[in-house]
Amino acid sequence: PAVGYFVMNNLSVGLGPTYLSSSGEDADGNDLGDSSTVGAKVFVDYYYPLGGTLFVDVGARVGYLSRTDSAGDTDVDSSGISFGGFGGVALSFGGKFGGFGTFGLFYDRSSMTVDADGDPTTTDSSFGIQTGLGLFF
Repeated sequence: PAVGYFVMNNLSVGLGPTYLSSSGEDADGNDLGDSSTVGAKVFVDYYYPLGGTLFVDVGARVGYLSRTDSAGDTDVDSSGISFGGFGGVALSFGGKFGGFGTFGLFYDRSSMTVDADGDPTTTDSSFGIQTGLGLFF
């Protein structure tokens, strides 16, 4: 969930948390370790009206992430920045107290540096489909 505020018609800004967790094993069933990431991102979204209740939704986000990778008895902590964007369509419903549903594509990229000595740096990118539901009061 994220919290946003419309600062003017069709333009919202806000803050949202990030939490990711993963674990894996190889083909032989050997544990490859676990990873967990927490953070927060600020965002800005613009809703370009197409007519009626349909809008083009374009947004950007930037934030800070902290990740712990665990393998056996070893934990590696890293942190860094993340940024990304979103583009899709939004359909509004209700009136003054209503909401909108969104559907579109997103791209996120993060650069994480190991906390102990500043080296190495890893860069992750993700691209996918995003859906959402927003309510406003």
